Amino acid sequence: MIKSTFYILSFLIIFVNNLYASQDIKIIAKVNNQIITNIDINQYYKLTRFLSEIDVESKSQKKIILNKLLQQIIEEKLRLTDIKKQNITTNTEIESEINQIIVNHHGDLATLKKRMKDMDISYKNYRDQIKTKILFSKVVQKNISPAIKATNSDINEILEINNIKNTIKSFKILEIYIAKSDNAQKIAKILFSELKDSSNFKKLSKEFSSLYDHVSVEDATWIKEGELNPKLYQSISNLDIGQISNPTELNESYYIFKIIDKKDIPNVDINNLRQIEDMIFKKKLLVSIKSYMSDLRKNSNIVIF
Repeated sequence: MIKSTFYILSFLIIFVNNLYASQDIKIIAKVNNQIITNIDINQYYKLTRFLSEIDVESKSQKKIILNKLLQQIIEEKLRLTDIKKQNITTNTEIESEINQIIVNHHGDLATLKKRMKDMDISYKNYRDQIKTKILFSKVVQKNISPAIKATNSDINEILEINNIKNTIKSFKILEIYIAKSDNAQKIAKILFSELKDSSNFKKLSKEFSSLYDHVSVEDATWIKEGELNPKLYQSISNLDIGQISNPTELNESYYIFKIIDKKDIPNVDINNLRQIEDMIFKKKLLVSIKSYMSDLRKNSNIVIF
């Protein structure tokens, strides 16, 4: 009889405790047929503080964080619904990816689980959050990414914003160098006068090379803006094909150039171009994801109590 009474009293105590516990549960929001309770938000709050190690100094600060977390949970519910709708499921590869992410951030899994248990934080919830992010990335790859392109207009805009020329001038030139000497300027003027009246730059420059101390480059080379001293580049920048530059003094030596050919070339090398395209893609992707999530919200029944 005493034992029966003890069991009845134990049952009543457990029942009353559970009743009081259930009264503490409050429904904060509803997303379609899924509910979000204060227990959910508190778990997210604990997890967020654990992961970010932020110090919450006031009730108002905590309230702001809880409001943000509520929006995050709503988004997660929307994503989970969409993941299910898109028939995207988990597999062993995804489970391995989750484990790797956790190990990369926290090290030993057993130690992490113990720390989280001691702080009354759900390890399962943490894994579920990571899994949702991975699965939703599959949705993004399927429905959003294929439509995003970095156009020439986008690239030109980035270049303009950063004051980078899309194309620069490149010149194919023949060059005569007259070394520093007492007669360098005089020789340069005589040579320039002769070159203007001659159609054979190579021949004449070679003849002058044998008479005076200067060097004639007999093979034409391509030179682009930025590769030539600014003063020398200025002497050829406005010349047309076939024209010869005035003798240009630099460090008491003189240079004369003949333009054999010229063209505009891309200013950005292939690696930098890919970086720009990648930056544009990521920027557009973020905008598209926000738009996608906005549409999910519009097409869902969300109630915040």
